[in-house]
Amino acid sequence: MDGTVPDAGELTPEIAARVLDTFTGTPSPDNRSLSSRERRPSLCAGCAHRAAFFAIKRALPRGIYASDIGCYTLGLNLGGVDTCLCMGAAVSQAAGFFHAFKDSPEPPPIAAVIGDSTFFHAGIPPTINAVVTGARFVLVVLDNATTAMTGHQPTPATGGMTNDFSGRTLSLEEAIRGCGVRTVCVHDPYDIAGFIEVVKDCYDRTADEGVTAVIARHPCIRDRRALKSQARRAVRVTEKCNGCGYCVREFECPALSIEDKRARIDRTLCIGCGVCVQICPVQAVTGGER
Repeated sequence: MDGTVPDAGELTPEIAARVLDTFTGTPSPDNRSLSSRERRPSLCAGCAHRAAFFAIKRALPRGIYASDIGCYTLGLNLGGVDTCLCMGAAVSQAAGFFHAFKDSPEPPPIAAVIGDSTFFHAGIPPTINAVVTGARFVLVVLDNATTAMTGHQPTPATGGMTNDFSGRTLSLEEAIRGCGVRTVCVHDPYDIAGFIEVVKDCYDRTADEGVTAVIARHPCIRDRRALKSQARRAVRVTEKCNGCGYCVREFECPALSIEDKRARIDRTLCIGCGVCVQICPVQAVTGGER
């Protein structure tokens, strides 16, 4: 209670070390602050959410992208998150945006981006409400088959339980259809071009159907079992690279950087997903199966 342990703010490793030094009576070293370049939190290298956001922005340019609580909130860095309030708000806000803009001459395309766990937890009621009130937008459910942000707890679709027992599984597709959504498409966002076309098609259907849904299905790359089964590519940067920085600026993969006016791949971070091969505007990144 004397302030040694702060009652607010972040408990950093430096503060923890100082507390322990005080408790043990050990003299604290002179901790001078080291200058470092600030870096925003980012989605993991190889995260399928990054590919999904990249594709959504190109399928629905100048759109409104309502998002939610989860790892995918970091889609903000990619320009794919316009709102983030609370669990389930992506869907209710998307519906609200539709009704706010529906009488405008050129209403913007709207996407509600929510994770699979968050959808089961808080996305079902607002989806039903959106369908009933005639809202029109694309519901994109990022399905990585886990609750990654809080420690990889199982989801209702996996059937796992925290006590190691197996429970019943619930189909994400059926849950969405049960809310009244007629068109529910499933696609792997690693296929950038294909995912863009699926989102475009679902948006076109909103004029007649109201809410449509796309499930972006790809397992979390932090799941060791999923990573082992995933095809990995030997990605490399060729001499075609002109150092434009598009891959770093627009895709923001932590494994990519620009050094000496050329893209560089950090082999310690790259998982060989190969998505960067698809997004390079000058086709300077190549890679075949390992």
